[in-house]
Amino acid sequence: MASDPHAYGHYKGETTSKSVARVLVWKQHAHLLPPGTFKASPHVFLASRVAGDVATLSGMGVPSSHIWAVEKEREQYQHLLARRKREGFRLFPQKIETVMTSHTDANIRSVYLDYCGTVFGTASTTRRVVSLLPSCSVLSVTLFLGREHVRPGDREAVLLRQVRDATVHQVTVVQSVLYASSPDGSPFGSPMGTWTFYVGPSTSRSKMRFDLRGANTDVKRLATTSGAVADFWQAHLTRADVRCKAAVKANQTRS
Repeated sequence: MASDPHAYGHYKGETTSKSVARVLVWKQHAHLLPPGTFKASPHVFLASRVAGDVATLSGMGVPSSHIWAVEKEREQYQHLLARRKREGFRLFPQKIETVMTSHTDANIRSVYLDYCGTVFGTASTTRRVVSLLPSCSVLSVTLFLGREHVRPGDREAVLLRQVRDATVHQVTVVQSVLYASSPDGSPFGSPMGTWTFYVGPSTSRSKMRFDLRGANTDVKRLATTSGAVADFWQAHLTRADVRCKAAVKANQTRS
């Protein structure tokens, strides 16, 4: 049987690290949204040709009617039609902000903007989407960490300012994940960053994050059985440990 050139492992937009990062996004959304909301309300995301979020959300128990894929590029949209018919998720051929303004009665509180772009090149879309989110909403943004006129350490601050400027609600950066979206077995890949924001009244950032260790088995199941997932996940936990220890030490020093 001939392999699908767009299947997992072949298409450059879908890699092990990308799958894991996607699961982290939706696990964080499930943790932040009000009880019962995750499976009862729409999740809107930029689909591209792969629409990998469909399988992840479905695996987490979200009904297909609440999985909203948005793809305004005609060729990409046409590629998804047969899959939409099989799996039943909703597919929109418009801009994501158009979908949100056309369905204000749907109470959209969960949006994932997985861009193939930089923090400045995507700013206008990010601001428009944020302006449409009600209080107690969750937004995740994935960016290509390319050559920009901003230092890597400042990128989160720039993105946070864009989000805060577009809403009257309080905004909190809850989670950030940096990774290289490289083909399996390759040491090279595109540097990517994903940030998750909570829009609305919040507690401390540390209390809002879900327990990463408790999600280990679930992440492997939802992403893939590849050994690379375990390696990527363990590396992420190691970095989290280092950051936590550094934060504790800094707090003790200040005290």
